[in-house]
Amino acid sequence: MDEWKAPAKVIYDETPTSLTCPAWQWTERQSKIKFKEHVKQLLRRLYIHASLLLGLSREHPQIPNAPRAVIVAAGGNLGGAILSLPLIEAARYRWPDTHLSVVSNTQHGAEIVKFAGFGDSHHVVPNVTFIRSFFDSRFRYKKSELRALGAEVIITNFNLVLPYIVTSLRVPVRVGHVGYQLTVGRLQWDDIFNIQVPSLSGMNWLASYADLVRSFDGEFPGVPKIKVAPDLRHLAALRLQCAGLAPGQRALAVQAGVWAQQSYKQWPISLLAKACSDLWSERQLVPVVIGAPGEEVTAEAIQNAIPEAKVINLVGHTTPGEAAAILSVCSATIANDSGLMHLSAAVGTPTVAIFGMSDPRRSWCYGGDSRNRIIRRRDCRPCMELDQTFPLTCEDRPCLSEIKPDTVVKAVCDIIDN
Repeated sequence: MDEWKAPAKVIYDETPTSLTCPAWQWTERQSKIKFKEHVKQLLRRLYIHASLLLGLSREHPQIPNAPRAVIVAAGGNLGGAILSLPLIEAARYRWPDTHLSVVSNTQHGAEIVKFAGFGDSHHVVPNVTFIRSFFDSRFRYKKSELRALGAEVIITNFNLVLPYIVTSLRVPVRVGHVGYQLTVGRLQWDDIFNIQVPSLSGMNWLASYADLVRSFDGEFPGVPKIKVAPDLRHLAALRLQCAGLAPGQRALAVQAGVWAQQSYKQWPISLLAKACSDLWSERQLVPVVIGAPGEEVTAEAIQNAIPEAKVINLVGHTTPGEAAAILSVCSATIANDSGLMHLSAAVGTPTVAIFGMSDPRRSWCYGGDSRNRIIRRRDCRPCMELDQTFPLTCEDRPCLSEIKPDTVVKAVCDIIDN
């Protein structure tokens, strides 16, 4: 059985509540395409057809066995880049002696791929609109840099937010997803790929990447795994000791916050603080709070809830690689559906993942590891899968606010005691 298809151990918090998930009243509406979007579609079509007329082949190509260079798009932020690691690894196995270049949308994405040891060169492409791409000097420089590689194959996924760069690089073999986003909406730029791989709403991310690998005759390696070198684990352990972790104490990694654009995925900080307090009382687990700058309030709330304990606050003080090393020496992790969740599971730390608006069947792929747990409410209809704007309109967020600290505490105790 493929590891990402293995059933995850899901714990449902079914505490009675007076709140109801408003997504159950949601019905799909047929929206009209605005004039502005019609213009954008026309420009895209003109650009694609112009590229084809200038020699960009639409015929299904023969995949080269020894290309000069291959470009693989990691796409997305930290979590998206981690999920793309098996795709990048498969490209390395398929072309072991070829220069493998990895393109990311974010700096964190590029850093974690490099830390994981995949790719010969790494590039962060500035996130600009299609129109601005013709005038933005940073984008044009990066495009020139990638074009100089002389790549004969480019492999992209639905998560790349800059699909138009594929056409401008004029790579002969172009592998990519066509059809639908895995969440909501159609993918654009379908005609730029001459090896087209169908993508459907609701697919598991890793399953969609496995389809890409099969299309270029590769061998899919399975779930994302990041090996942390022993010397880096040792340094991470020393760092925690210097920050206040006493000999014999166990560390509990705690996510400080979620990607700002998806802050609605955050389990309420007051409930997180209560869970950390109970885990300190019951198991003497020392919270190690990890997150981006600006999320210090989480560490402060946990410290206030456990005044007698030393809470290790690393918010804003770790690179992706440093976070991976620290997670690898922690006994367990509490996280939302996020990059830190994927990072924790990828380095092999038992992970308690709290899901609300998102569907674990789409983004979770670590069910083969029995030490992990998913916590969610059965009465939640994951609204992110229905309409990307829906979570922004939900004020009570019962899918998260009604998950009790006791449920999380029991899950953490279960995985560290077994």
